[in-house]
Formats: sequence, structure tokens, C-alpha cells
Amino acid sequence: MFNIIDIIRDVTKDKTTVLVIDDYHLAEDSKNMKDLLELLAYENIPNFHIVVITRTRPKFKMVNLISKGLCYTIETKTLAFTMGEIKEYFNLMKFRIDNEDLEKNYNYTNGWISAVYLMMLGLKQGYPVNETYNINKLVEENLYNTLSDEIREILLKLSVLETFTLEQAVYLLDNKNIYEVLESLINKNAFIEYDYITHTYKFHNVLRDYLRKRVSNFGIDEREILYKAGKWFYKENNISVAFDFYHRAGKIEEFLEMINNPKYIDVNFIDYKFHEKIYSLNKNLCTKYPFPFLHIACNFLVTGEAETARKGIEIVSIMYEYFSCTDSISEKLRKRILGELEIIKLFIAFNDCEKMVEHSNKAHELLDGGISCVIVRNSEFTFGLPHLLYTYYKEPGTLKKTLDCIVRGFPPPVLDYCGYGCELVAQAEYYLETGKFEKVENLANKAVYKAISKGQDGIILCAYFSLIRLKMAEGNFMEAMNVLDKLKEYFNDGYNRKIKSNNPVYRTTLNIVEGYVYANLKNLSKVPQWLQKGELDEATLLYKGMMYMYIVYAKAVMHSEDWIKLEFVCEEFMENLKTFHPQLGILYCLIYESVAKYKIYGVEKGKEVLLTALKAAQEDGIILPFAENAEYILPILDEIKENDMDSNWLMSIKNSCIQYRKNLQKFLRQKIPSLTNRERQVLELLDQGLTQKEIAKTLFVSVSTVKRYLENLYKKLDANNKTVAINNAKKLNLYN
Repeated sequence: MFNIIDIIRDVTKDKTTVLVIDDYHLAEDSKNMKDLLELLAYENIPNFHIVVITRTRPKFKMVNLISKGLCYTIETKTLAFTMGEIKEYFNLMKFRIDNEDLEKNYNYTNGWISAVYLMMLGLKQGYPVNETYNINKLVEENLYNTLSDEIREILLKLSVLETFTLEQAVYLLDNKNIYEVLESLINKNAFIEYDYITHTYKFHNVLRDYLRKRVSNFGIDEREILYKAGKWFYKENNISVAFDFYHRAGKIEEFLEMINNPKYIDVNFIDYKFHEKIYSLNKNLCTKYPFPFLHIACNFLVTGEAETARKGIEIVSIMYEYFSCTDSISEKLRKRILGELEIIKLFIAFNDCEKMVEHSNKAHELLDGGISCVIVRNSEFTFGLPHLLYTYYKEPGTLKKTLDCIVRGFPPPVLDYCGYGCELVAQAEYYLETGKFEKVENLANKAVYKAISKGQDGIILCAYFSLIRLKMAEGNFMEAMNVLDKLKEYFNDGYNRKIKSNNPVYRTTLNIVEGYVYANLKNLSKVPQWLQKGELDEATLLYKGMMYMYIVYAKAVMHSEDWIKLEFVCEEFMENLKTFHPQLGILYCLIYESVAKYKIYGVEKGKEVLLTALKAAQEDGIILPFAENAEYILPILDEIKENDMDSNWLMSIKNSCIQYRKNLQKFLRQKIPSLTNRERQVLELLDQGLTQKEIAKTLFVSVSTVKRYLENLYKKLDANNKTVAINNAKKLNLYN
């Protein structure tokens, strides 16, 4: 063996040599081969490298080799083709594929080139994507036919799950040896993967598809497996997934019976993707199992989809008619259900402030001072919007009346502090929109502290958003970004500590806030991509966010100066606003539309639209939306004559716009410091958590030199510590 090492040293001393061993799995039982390769690695011979290609995990002492930097592994995922690479491969093979089939191919094969190739052959023969005989043959010959009947049965049963943990597999199969089986399969093929982050196993789509087609042929009672899976997810309190499995197992009434109690179930316990399955249920089941159907009705109403909402109203009508007169249950339970139906009617009367207060008072009476089980403390009181008044302000001239209604009747006591602090947020927003900036900060900060005390994340978002817009309106743009950082820190810190679930609604709201801020600062690179591109279906919001995201999207389009597109976006925006008629949304839309008309058709067309917005805003004294778009509307404002509208109002709008534009231009003109390459390196290492001594060692300089770099950085970035320096550099796009 040592003679071999000497020969290799001699051969490679003057040139780089790579030894490639393909199909190593065929020799994996050879101890001599294993020992030789390990010895060669430990010898660390200059200019000599070994590449081992294998279908299984080699039995080397991997941990030792990797820790010494003598071994690197290339996993299956690294070798997988990207969608772009698959397209290049198809081009190379002179086969045209449209983008839809390309995406399907990628999603189905996960970039596994063997499957990509076989699917291409199938497509050439006219097979649709994922219906290719050759792929099934590949699975059959390379895996399925090599397995024992016991292992086949295990795989077939587990194929009902998209992913599964070891505990789930043991529960479903009642087989404590399942771990060894799964590990053996992972080691021997690429059809099964283990995710070390989520601790879940997953079949490759190709294998799962193959198995799903063969379950019935093996004599397996699939419904029994689905039923057990449903029980598992119910036990783990994953109600949404449990519903799906109970439904597929034909045990839906058993499931409804289990959750038919006032105990809190998240309003989103039925995932939107299961709506079609719920539609298929007999609606009259709602009188037999009222509590789950209260949640179902609520879930339907908040989708923002007209047809789905109608189904929710239908459920409420059936339940109200039945429980208003039935004597088949106790009076206490009957009143409880009627009280919860009044809570559901809040969503039917959505964004009619007066009616919502009326329904909540009735609910309070029927529940005898108790609290709702449908809307609870951590429900989304703001429906995912960053602006509370936006939801309820529907007509010109009613802003103060709307505010008074919220202050008087919100949040309803029946909701167990859900919305706590909303009356302060509404007041802060009112003074912000009407330009009374001196009153905003105190109210918004009070709202934050009040909301934090009851865990009201939606109110916290609204309050911080008001503070951010206030700072920008006052010309303190850097301070506005610091407030944004505080908001992001609150959510990141809170969710990392698992105070609440990682709520996708609030994550979307945070995206909208970020987009709004950076669109105002003309920094489109920091606006989330889905908002820039108008991929608004990506938003996870209740009532589709009442189209608030269009405010950011349209502004991004306006900055791009694509005026035809802006006009189209405004038409789409206005059409979508018709359902709930949020007046602030209409004002923003008119402002953007006036700019589009002005740029395309001339000043008269732009002026006509802007006058409509100005006159509507005057009824409530709304100023800020105009100021935030000053750069684009000032040329139009200059063309509006005193006899066109109230001259004092026009002048107040113009003055606000001039001041906002001046402040923004000053901020954008500020000299952006330039950093040397070495300063950027120091900043990057600092951000990685290295000490000054460690940075010096990494860059091969003295500690005093590092200190000098840091002094320069702090001076350039107006910072007194490393955290501020890093944050300021990121805000100025000097460092990502």
C-alpha cells in the first residue's frame, strides 16, 4: 500500500493529477480499497486529488476527513439542474419546450437529470409531463424490484404523505425498525431525501408518483392509512392538515365531532386550498356541528372572493334560522351560538364601522359578557393592513365620524383585547393624514405600548407605520428607516422566540410597509420583488388587503416612468376598490392616475383627475398622500387656478408638497460616502462577528491598522459603534 503512495507522489510531483473512481458503490465492501483511499487522503499529497462517484454513502471516516479539510462532499441537490440549465439541456438536444412545461418538468424532477432526460423522451412521444412510462420503468428497475415485500409495503403506505418525520412513520406503520429501513434506502439511492433542518423525510416526486399508482394493487387499505395520518396531525394540533386526511379517509363527521366545541380553533384552521373540499360538504351539517362551521363561515368571508363569501353567508343564514328557534339544545348553548353568529356578522358588515359596533354589542349581550371563540386575542384585528382607518373610511366627509366610531366602539370587549390600542392608532392616523403632525408621535407610541401588553401585532404594525410616515413627513428620513429597523427587529425577535406562530399575514404586512418606505425614497431595489412586479396574488392578507398593496405597486410603476402601464394599473386598482370603497385607496389611485394622464395626454387631463382627488380630500382635510407624491403632482398643481377650487386649500396642499419634495431632495442629494475595498472587507468581517484581533489575523494586518480602518468607517458612516455603522452602510446601499 505504501509503495502505491510512493508511486503516486513520484507521478504527481510536477503536475496536478486527479484520480476519478466511478461507480464506487460496486466496491464499497472492499476494506482494502477503503483503507487505501483514506490513507491517500491523510497523506495530503501535493497536486493530487481523488474524485469518488457513488450511488451510496461511502463508509469512510467522513467526520474526521471533513474536519481536517481533507474531504468535501457534493450532495445530490448540488448536482441537480436548475430550471435554466434544464432549458439549456433541452436546447442542446434540439427540443423546444414552453415555459409552462419547463416549470412542470423542473418541479416534478427536482432537476434530476436522468428523470429530465426520460421526461424529454416522453414529451417527444406526446406524453404529458409526469405521465412517462420510461420514468416508471427507471424507478421499477433501479429501486422497486430490488426491495423486499416488507419494504415495498412500508414505502407504499408512507406515500400518502408529502413529507413525514420518523415519529409519524413509526405511528402510521407501528414498526419500530422503520429508521433502519429509511436510512438504508437513503444511503443506497437518491429517491428519498432527509432534511436536517425540518427533520423530515421526503420521497422524490418520481418515486412518490410511482408508489401512488401502485397502492391499490398491493392490497393496502389506503383509507386506513389516511385515517391514522389524520389522527396523528390532530394529536399534534395541526387541525388544517388533519381535516384533509380525515376528509380523504371518509371520516369527516368524526373530525367535525371532535372539534365541535367552543375551545379555540384558529380562524384559519381550514387552509384556503381545501375550500373545494369544504364546498362539497352537506351545508346542513352546520346545525349538527355548529362550532367548526362558525370558523368555516368566518374563513370564507375573509377571503375577499365574492363566490366564497356568498357560501359563508349561506352557512350563517342556515345556522341563524335554525338556532333562533330550536329547543333541541340548552338555552345557554343556543345563546352562545347566536352570539358567535353576531361575531360572524362583523365580517358580513365588514368595513361598515357603525354596523360592526352594533353586531359586537349584540354578541356581548348574548354571550352574557363572555368572550368569543371565533375571534380571539391573537386574531388579525387589522386584517393585515398597516393602516386601520383605511379599512373603515369609505366616503368623503366621513373621516372624523369614522374616527369617532372607532374611538367609541372599538375594540369590542367580546374579543378579549383583540385590537387593544386601536383607538390610539386611529387617532394617530387621523392627525397624520390631516397634517397635524405634532399630535401623532405621542399617540402612536402609546398605541405601541398598549398593544405590546396584549400581544397585538397588527396594532403594533399600524402604529410603527404611522411613526415611519411621520418621520418622513418631517424630513427625518434616516430616523424613519431606524423606526423601520425597530419594527423588523420586533417581529424577527418575537417570532424567533416563538411568542406566536410565524403569521404569514403579518409577514406580508411588513413587506408592504417596507415597500411603501423604499418606494417613497425612490429606492426600488429595496421594494419586495412581488410588489415591484405586481404579483399581488403572492400576498397573504384577509379581504385581499383591500388592495392596499396597489399603493406601493403603482408608485413603483410611476418611478419606472412607464406611463401607459401606470394608467392600466390605475384602472385595475380603481376597479378592485369598488367592493369595499376605501376612500384613502381611491385618493391614492386618483393621484397616480392624474400623473399618468398628465404624462400621456397633457396637463388638462391630468388636472381634471387631480382636481377630483383634491376636492374629495378637502372634505376631510387630507394632505399627506399628496405630499408623499409631490415630485410628480407639483407640475399639475401649478396649472390649477384659484378659481378651480378653494385657493386656501390649494395653497396648503402646494406648500406641503413643496416642503416634502425639498426635504426628500436634500436627503437624496446627501453625499454618499465611498468605502475602500479594504474598508468593505473590515465591515463584512465585523458583521460576521469577528473581533478586531480576528479581523487583523484574517487580513494579515496589525490590530492598530484595523482600529484605523474602524475610525474611518465610523466617521464616514456617522456611527459610534459597529452596529450603527453596519446598519447605516446597508441603508445607504454600501453593503448588503
